[in-house]
Amino acid sequence: MQTPTKKGIRMAAEPTASTNHHLGSARKRALRERARRRATRAAEELRLAVDKHLCGTMPEAMALLDEAATQAAAALQEMTAMLEATNRRAEAVFAELARTNAGGASAGGHLAVLPR
Repeated sequence: MQTPTKKGIRMAAEPTASTNHHLGSARKRALRERARRRATRAAEELRLAVDKHLCGTMPEAMALLDEAATQAAAALQEMTAMLEATNRRAEAVFAELARTNAGGASAGGHLAVLPR
């Protein structure tokens, strides 16, 4: 099952269990302030901080990296298609050049103009 989270990023729903954490008053204030600024709850901010500590990055960052990789793959496919088309045109030009050189200089000695 999936549930929406802040900024539309979707993560698998996970059952939670209540725990007690002993934080100094400055940390607790900072946690509440961060939650207020981000329109979340302190518990969610604490879970995100633990996730970041355990996996080395925030889930939002992983989602952004995944999206960037998807976009890069699409761009690479587009570039590959463009390069293949360019190679086909170049091969046709070289073939025409070879035919022209093999047949000697034609009237005017010009290559045929190939469509793009």
